[in-house]
Amino acid sequence: MSRNIYFAACLLIITIIAGCVSQTKILIASYSAPREHKKVEMMISSGDNTDTGKYLTLSIDPDVGGVNSLSSNTGIATMLIDDIKERLTETNFISIHPIFDPEDNGLKISVASYQYLQTSNNIKANLRVNFILSRGVTEFFSKSYDASEVRFSKSGQGLPSKELIEGLMTKKCTTLFIRDISPTKILQLREFKSFPSKIAYVAEFAKVKNYEAGIKAMNEYNGNKDVAFHYNLAILYEALASDREDIKYLTEANQHYDLAMAGGGGNDKLIVKSKARFDNYYRLFSKIENQTFQNLGRQKELQEEYGTE
Repeated sequence: MSRNIYFAACLLIITIIAGCVSQTKILIASYSAPREHKKVEMMISSGDNTDTGKYLTLSIDPDVGGVNSLSSNTGIATMLIDDIKERLTETNFISIHPIFDPEDNGLKISVASYQYLQTSNNIKANLRVNFILSRGVTEFFSKSYDASEVRFSKSGQGLPSKELIEGLMTKKCTTLFIRDISPTKILQLREFKSFPSKIAYVAEFAKVKNYEAGIKAMNEYNGNKDVAFHYNLAILYEALASDREDIKYLTEANQHYDLAMAGGGGNDKLIVKSKARFDNYYRLFSKIENQTFQNLGRQKELQEEYGTE
């Protein structure tokens, strides 16, 4: 191989490698909208005290149907209720009524089917749970969710306990149910554009979640603040808002996304895609914050009524 051909081949390889090097990417916590949003609208209530506004509460029936047919040592009923409470309190978009009140938004849970089979070296289990939402005698939501678990060990050692298997299945069912009726937390990918060479180190700040330091460095930068600059700064503010759960940083992020779009970002697929995801997050974050505030008024009323403060 001649030297010219050799150097040309090397240059081609370097170009290919450089083209494969992706920009800095980070995962940030975001929200997904309720899948059954029309059902959620039916859950919104107004209390006697108009100062509380529109609130969302859920009262959970502690008597889980179908469990009497299960083995006496199962904890599925308790797991289902605990899982629902845990998932709801992640956002507090729907608050939990202190007692079961069927005249409020009442939730009835029943185990439609359950099977647990274990041999010396394998486990097969499945679970179907039905969730019914109603107010008074009016039922407006009924849906069943399935979960299954299979485990195998050639030696028979290291198989998970029955309780663990049941816990995994109840969590799957309740997670699907909560996704239908409430915004839920998810992780979304954000990809930065190249940073100006003088502040290229901001990418490292982003990787270790030191968003404040990255924002400070960018705000102190005196160079050209182009489309990529505003886009990157928007991501940093968005990530900080997600980390702190503070809407003021989302407002900052929105301003820089708008600057990036106004500067020509509307022709960049990456920027357009990130902006669309951000807009959805911003809308849901604002909605959750507002609904949580409305729910607080109702919670205070309920605490006074039932003496649960």
